[in-house]
Amino acid sequence: MTDSKYWLNVFMFGHEALEVPSGLSEHKKFPFHENYGGECPGVYYIRLQRDGWKLIGHGKDKENGNSIFEKNLPKGWMLRKTAHATITPPPGKGCYFDTHSLHHAERKIDLDFPEWEWADLDGERLVWIHNGVLSTSRMTSNGLGSVNELYDFNPLTFEPIKAPY
Repeated sequence: MTDSKYWLNVFMFGHEALEVPSGLSEHKKFPFHENYGGECPGVYYIRLQRDGWKLIGHGKDKENGNSIFEKNLPKGWMLRKTAHATITPPPGKGCYFDTHSLHHAERKIDLDFPEWEWADLDGERLVWIHNGVLSTSRMTSNGLGSVNELYDFNPLTFEPIKAPY
């Protein structure tokens, strides 16, 4: 937007501003030239593409739609992210969730990682979250190399902090 305008992704339910800082006003027009519908995909898919993901296509089922994104990795590998949008999510998932897989077209290797909650390329290494643990690995010709745990978020607990911070 600009330094004085903001856009709020409110889809069809709208909102009522309780307080708007002076000098700011809402930009009412949809700010992107791509449109993937309202709610989260309308922003998330644009952000993925901004971050180097290539949109491959969309599923056709309105109740359980999905969109496929791909990103090239080192050693001929490709990371595939399937962004699911469903009104009937599996246990433990919300209406929007991602699944991930690794593919090597030349060697005809497909590796599924449905337990990964998030994954992306960070420089030359692959990083992902699985069961609350942030992990990383470099790609080898056979797939993942040695896996290194970067941080285990599981011991963290919510602590309410009264504003102002």
